[in-house]
Amino acid sequence: MDYEERITAAEAANNEIVAETTLRPQKLSEYVGQKKATDNLKIFIEAAKLRGEPLDHVLLYGPPGLGKTTLMLQIVDEVNKQKDGTALIFSMAESQAQLIHRMQQMNISCDRVVIDDTSHPTAEYMQTRIKQARNVSILCIDYLQLLEQAVAEKLIEISEKYGIPIVVNGILPRGFENYGQTGDPEQCSVLEQ
Repeated sequence: MDYEERITAAEAANNEIVAETTLRPQKLSEYVGQKKATDNLKIFIEAAKLRGEPLDHVLLYGPPGLGKTTLMLQIVDEVNKQKDGTALIFSMAESQAQLIHRMQQMNISCDRVVIDDTSHPTAEYMQTRIKQARNVSILCIDYLQLLEQAVAEKLIEISEKYGIPIVVNGILPRGFENYGQTGDPEQCSVLEQ
């Protein structure tokens, strides 16, 4: 494959797959530069396990390529190790095949994971999938921004109805990390939604 073909190829080249596999963290302890965040997440997961309760909701946000989806999959793995149930992932960012491939690279079992890559799921559709998957222990949304606002606003309602914790990945608007300093209420409404 020449350079021009490689730039436009839809599939990753073998050397890219090898590089991605060796660079992607396999477990929380392998994250570089995120010690405080991963330590807090380990405590968060362990505390839920010791209490015998489901995990609380988790919001993972940051720029593309930061590792949000990888971290979400590690949370799924931890929850599935601790609790019988099924992880239901709605991925608008990656296809089912891509997520399965990523999980295999990370040595995460796909046995109790249902991945739905429907591009614009409705709240009703999500609830139907929860019922079909049976015994859902965690609900994951991979990219919040790709959900319609009306659906995003119903996530907590769905979570409460079925008693399922939610892990949401998203890219927040520029400047959001400074919300506490600016006090801009418009930025706060983004997170609430």
